[in-house]
Amino acid sequence: MSIKITFYGMPIVLLSTLFSPAGHSESKVNPAALILDQLKAIDAVEPMDWGIRNGCIDLQKIRAISFRDDQLAIIDLRRQRQAVLKLKRECRGIAQQGFTIQTRSDQLCERFTQLIQAKSTISCEIESIEPHIRLSDVITDAS
Repeated sequence: MSIKITFYGMPIVLLSTLFSPAGHSESKVNPAALILDQLKAIDAVEPMDWGIRNGCIDLQKIRAISFRDDQLAIIDLRRQRQAVLKLKRECRGIAQQGFTIQTRSDQLCERFTQLIQAKSTISCEIESIEPHIRLSDVITDAS
């Protein structure tokens, strides 16, 4: 059995338990306690560990930015880490047409950096940049 939640519109499997052919659980672990422990571990993540300081990431730490839709992107960072970039509002076509970064510094920052859609002059404001947490990261760190 799997319990799923969504994080920024992306499904996350929180817990998977094994069942015997008779349908009885082979584990006596309390699933609710495991879920709460995993959620607490996610809440304890420090953005600075991902290179996010005051809502900014140094451009040199970014390997790629891939838009999932017209408002949400995954930023590939060093050390096999990722961050979630959310735009203030939907920026039509940015996922398909690409973008350029307009910044006054060498950082990608919430509220200050603009992403300009490649085939137009549409400017898109970044609302937030947060660590992208995979369940496997939380389980590994907690072990």
